[in-house]
Formats: sequence, structure tokens, C-alpha cells
Amino acid sequence: MYGRIINALFALYLFIFVFSVPMLMFDLVPAWGQWMGGFLLALQGTLITCWLMYREGLRGAIAGLLIGILSFGVEYLGVTTGVPFGPYTYTATLGLHIGPVPYAIPFAWMMVVPGAFMTAAPFGRPSVVIGVAALLALTLDL
Repeated sequence: MYGRIINALFALYLFIFVFSVPMLMFDLVPAWGQWMGGFLLALQGTLITCWLMYREGLRGAIAGLLIGILSFGVEYLGVTTGVPFGPYTYTATLGLHIGPVPYAIPFAWMMVVPGAFMTAAPFGRPSVVIGVAALLALTLDL
């Protein structure tokens, strides 16, 4: 079942991607299309979540849920208090917000965190993998 969902979402993503990249490259995105950036992030994050569930079953679903909740929490904390990276805000470019955080931000982290863990996995020991993955994710966010 997840295989078909993944294929359908990926086909939708590719269809949109083919048109959106040239529009971004040549600054041709109309004002009414600004929401597409957030939508593409949400679509990518959904694809990764489906892939995690397909690959790992319940563990993948729990991982996806934790990544989404924790990333939203950290971003919310950061926007409202400036902890841990200093004060910052989000513009309306990514679309709708849940409080001060664009809905697309947890989906963006959904792409970063599993990739960082898979890159760090060859280090073997869980404590090293977690540390390297966290460093990779943090570096990508800078």
C-alpha cells in the first residue's frame, strides 16, 4: 500500500518540480504561486514519512511523528524565545503558519533528520551515530 502512495506522491512531486525549478531560476514565480514552496516542502516531507513507514513499519511511523513534533517544538521555542540560536522570524513565503512557525518547517526537517541518520549510520555505535547525525543536521541548518 505504501509503495503505491509513495509512487503517486513522487509522480506529483516530479510534475510540480519540473515546472517550479525554471520558474525559480528565472524569478518567474507569480505572487499567487508563493505558497508552492511550502507545499513542495510538505510533499517532500510526506514522501519521506511514507518511505520511513514503508521501510520500518511502526518504528518508521513513530520516527516520523517524533521528528515532526520535536522539530516544530524547537522551531516554536526558537521563534518565541530566541533559544537556542538567537532571535529570528519567518516571513509569509512558506505559506500558512501554526503560530509563528510555517507549517512546512517540520516537513523540511523530515528530509534532514533521516538523511543525517543514514549518513551517520556507518559509524556503528548508537551514541556516535546520534552525535554525528545531530552535527550534520545542525550544519545543514546553519
